[in-house]
Amino acid sequence: MLGRIVTVREIIDAIYDMMSDDARFDITPTGGGGFFVSINNHPENVLLRSADTFYQKLNDYCVRVEDFDKRYPKGLDAYGHPY
Repeated sequence: MLGRIVTVREIIDAIYDMMSDDARFDITPTGGGGFFVSINNHPENVLLRSADTFYQKLNDYCVRVEDFDKRYPKGLDAYGHPY
C-alpha cells in the first residue's frame, strides 16, 4: 500500500521535525521515478514523485538550518545517513 503523495517541502519539513539523536529516516528508490521515505521506521512509507529534485532540495535545506547543519556538517547521503 502506498502512502499519500506529498511535496518535497512537506517531506523535508517532516524529516527535520522528527530528527533527534536517535531518529533516522530511510529513502528507497521505487524504480519508477519515485522514492519511498520511512521516518523512524514508521510503517507507512511516503511516495515521492519529485525524485529528481529531492536530494538537491534536501541538501540546500540542510545548509540553511543551523541545528541540522551543526549535527550533519557534510550533509546526508542518498539513504539519509550522515557523511
